Amino acid sequence: MIDAISNNSGFSVLWQYVGPLIGVGLGYLISLKVWDRQKQWEMRRDVIFEVVRSLGELDNSLSGLHVEYCLSIPNNEGSKEEALVKRNEKRDDFISCHTKINSARFLADMVIGDKFDAAISECLYEMRSIAEKIIDGDTSCYLHAQKALGEKIRAVNQGARRELRLKNAE
Repeated sequence: MIDAISNNSGFSVLWQYVGPLIGVGLGYLISLKVWDRQKQWEMRRDVIFEVVRSLGELDNSLSGLHVEYCLSIPNNEGSKEEALVKRNEKRDDFISCHTKINSARFLADMVIGDKFDAAISECLYEMRSIAEKIIDGDTSCYLHAQKALGEKIRAVNQGARRELRLKNAE
């Protein structure tokens, strides 16, 4: 057998069987790596989409909260009670939306990392601060905060675009 390997004929026979197996194994390892990278990208995409969707819902909820608190409360008892119930519903809706995006933020922090999480956190802080002021009776803060809030929302969207490697991401 040593003579067969030394004159290369035995090795050729062995390589004829082992070579394709090595090729298949390498192909399998490469496909696993590509599959894993694709699955990780899909997970990042899903988390980012959830954050952006939830942020839109929270922004709409904040707007609804502002509108409801801008309406004056009527003097008669039945209408007054109805107005207060609507205000409470809008407040509860804001809290629910905030809870939802906060859950998505924790996932984003785990899957994506600190930079994107920081943009989300700043935006949520701004929205929560505005909501608290509205509930405390300062409805004008909503209009005054629109520029700053818009910049924070854009920062989250830019971070999402960057993480998804989409064009026009800074």
